[in-house]
Formats: sequence, structure tokens, C-alpha cells
Amino acid sequence: MLLEVELSEFIKNIKQKNLKNAKSWLESKRPELESAGNFGKGYLLALNGIIASIEENQEFSLVKKILNGDSKEELSPIAKDFKRRMNQKFRPEEERGFDSAWFEVIQKFIEE
Repeated sequence: MLLEVELSEFIKNIKQKNLKNAKSWLESKRPELESAGNFGKGYLLALNGIIASIEENQEFSLVKKILNGDSKEELSPIAKDFKRRMNQKFRPEEERGFDSAWFEVIQKFIEE
């Protein structure tokens, strides 16, 4: 994890589709994420996007695939792609933060 943000509570709320608590958790982490510059901005953008995707019930979103219980075998290549992209130094920090957040979220689901 590149930031010291513990995602367990966020993941738990997302799994339960408890968006009120997920938003509350994210708001409590906003100062920490914003203080991380553009990387944190991208990280925050990804987590906000996850919440928005659930709110809008986006049928073909990655979050929907994850919540519908796609297998670890299906999620692993997606996580690897996010990890590869977040480690590419030529990418802007905001993109690396975005990819890092997604990688960490997917990893949490794979580990459970």
C-alpha cells in the first residue's frame, strides 16, 4: 500500500452496500488523501467512483463484477493490470493513485 489508508472498513461498507457509511469513512480520510498531493487526489477519485458506480447501479461496472462474486481467477488479472500501471513511473501521479486504489480494493476482495 503506497498510502497508509486502511481500506477494510470501506470494503465492508461497500460489500453491504452501506453507502452512507462508505461516504462517511471516505470523508474522514479526505484530509489524509488530499495531503498526499496528486497521488492522493487520484486515489480519492477512484474510491468516490466506486461509491458512485454502486449508487447509479451501473450494470457493467467493475464494482458490480466484484460485488456479484466474480471468482478470484477472474479478478487476479485485473488486479495485476492495475498493479502494473501503478508502478509505471512515467504515468502521472494522479493516474498512479487511481490505479493504486483499485489494485488495493480488488486485492482485499481476492484475499477474502
